[in-house]
Amino acid sequence: EGHLLTRDLHLSDFDIPADSLWAGCTLKELNLGNKYGVHVASVIRGLHRINIPGAEVRLFPGDTIQVIGTDEQLSVFGKEVKKVSAAAEENEIEKREMHIKQIVVGEHSAFLGKTIQTSNIREAYHCLVVGVEKGNGRLLTPEPQMAFEFGDVIWVVGEQENVYKLMITTKKSGKLQGFYRQYRRPPDTLFHYRFSYSQCKYPKRKLKMQAKK
Repeated sequence: EGHLLTRDLHLSDFDIPADSLWAGCTLKELNLGNKYGVHVASVIRGLHRINIPGAEVRLFPGDTIQVIGTDEQLSVFGKEVKKVSAAAEENEIEKREMHIKQIVVGEHSAFLGKTIQTSNIREAYHCLVVGVEKGNGRLLTPEPQMAFEFGDVIWVVGEQENVYKLMITTKKSGKLQGFYRQYRRPPDTLFHYRFSYSQCKYPKRKLKMQAKK
């Protein structure tokens, strides 16, 4: 048995803010009728009006929706619209602010000899190479097949956290490669040291044995 409708029904307009989490969702996905007991009678988008919108109609930033409900339902619905909008404002803009940094391609850089495409700067670190400064001071427009050379300065743009990760990874790779190069011994050198040690070791034992006799 259906519920009796109250005579206190009104039609109110609500704007979809630019930062609304409802933007891009269909009316079916939002399920506003079951959640808030209201009905969307019309969607106004610029100079266009979609009356009695179907379940697959999507809401976009800047849309105005005309909603039918009681005073109580519309009051609750209006508060929820504001909550959705406020949820997207929690320092998200500041956290995702874009930064531009320069990375020098050193002798041990992980990017030395790689192209912009094979360096995976965009895929792995979500940063964009916007320029490559060569040794002559010219800032060149990046091309996918442009190879990084020693002394190049890579201009990258990205979110602060991603740029930081990129710079830290570059520094770590350089330090590790430098450490490996400084303390690594070629196989022939290791053999030479061991051989020299054995030559010095056994004559000393022989001398001690002779001294005991």
